[in-house]
Amino acid sequence: NFRGLHPDLAAKFATRTSFPCRDKSQTVAIEKLNDNYCDCWDGSDEPGTSACGNSFFYCANAGYKAKFIGSLFVDDGVCDCCDGSDEPVNNCPDTCEAEGASWRAEIQQQKEDFESGIKVRLEYIETASKELEELKLEKIEKQKQLDEAIEFEKNAITVKDTWAIREKLAQKLLDERNKETEKEQTNDEEIHEPDDSLEEDEDDVIEEVEDGDIVEISEDDAPAEEKKDEEKLYDEMFENGPKDDATLQNYIDVAKEKQTEANEASEAKRKLEERINEIDSTLSTDYGVDHAYYALRGQCFHFDTPEYRYKLCPFKSVTQGPAGGGGGGTDMGQWSKWMDTNHQEMMYENGAQCWQGPKRSCKVRLQCGRENVLSDVQEPNKCEYTMLFKTPAACTPAQLEKLQNELSKSVESDVFAHHRNEEVNRDEKLHAAAVHDEL
Repeated sequence: NFRGLHPDLAAKFATRTSFPCRDKSQTVAIEKLNDNYCDCWDGSDEPGTSACGNSFFYCANAGYKAKFIGSLFVDDGVCDCCDGSDEPVNNCPDTCEAEGASWRAEIQQQKEDFESGIKVRLEYIETASKELEELKLEKIEKQKQLDEAIEFEKNAITVKDTWAIREKLAQKLLDERNKETEKEQTNDEEIHEPDDSLEEDEDDVIEEVEDGDIVEISEDDAPAEEKKDEEKLYDEMFENGPKDDATLQNYIDVAKEKQTEANEASEAKRKLEERINEIDSTLSTDYGVDHAYYALRGQCFHFDTPEYRYKLCPFKSVTQGPAGGGGGGTDMGQWSKWMDTNHQEMMYENGAQCWQGPKRSCKVRLQCGRENVLSDVQEPNKCEYTMLFKTPAACTPAQLEKLQNELSKSVESDVFAHHRNEEVNRDEKLHAAAVHDEL
């Protein structure tokens, strides 16, 4: 009775009168195999019964994928193997051929999706290579422009500062003239000679400016060279005597123009610095192998539920907004890093603070797809979200090769009969190795 044994072991046991337990603790007579009693502590003598809770039953599942199940599920009234071998004869229909056909169709569809996705991925890679190279060249040009802009701004500020001094002095003189005019209009009892007195007042103002009493352009502890330069500027303005109102106003107007020019120079420099920083950020980001994910940068994708609209902007942010895409939204995380070296999972962190909880964060699992589609959003833990994003950028040749191998093997019946479930048959493999050593 070799029920539940892997075919390799069954073939060996057929010529033996005894066999070792998997843990090699003892040797058991072949008649005790599947006798519904645990002779081996590890249960390896009862693969085909439910007597031992630590053994495994092998489902051949011809026409589909073979697998191991826990022996506790043998003869429990539930058809765990698609060929029904875990239950009494004729208790379960053999559904392996139908399940295998469905599985092969699914694998074939995945293969076609990968083939289509890989073509798009190659286009992504070509575009990324071209645009990233263009960005490198642009940075070189922008850096040259920035160097020139820095020098231009420096000169513009120097000119602006010079004219600012002229503006202050001119404004002071105009203010003094206005005061004299007001005095003449309000004092009817006193007789003035406007032209002579105004000229005398202007001389006094100029003299006061030269003494540093009116416009405090430099501090008392300013360098001597700076004060000397200012004195030259005063001399230049009044070397031909007092100026009329139009000339003084022209000083003020030109000063404002120089201020505008300096502001424009500073703004031009700021924009160049900003652009260079953007380029640096783009060039320093990890876009995966061959920069395949670069094509997703600058795009956003949505997933709608009855309550919310979720938005993923790769390499930027994840948000949760009201259904229908109305205004507002909650920050679910900012782009942080890749969670694996295969570039299959993104991490977005430091989102909005959750009430009595952590800051929101989101893991985005990437899967091969013909198109870019955000297909699922879950919240397994409070304010910790997961997303599934399908994209051609995730379609790699290595994954396609794996699918092709799996599909080609699926049509060989002997492969189905010997296929193993890697997660549940680890102990059974050790058993097989022990038996082969013993034999």
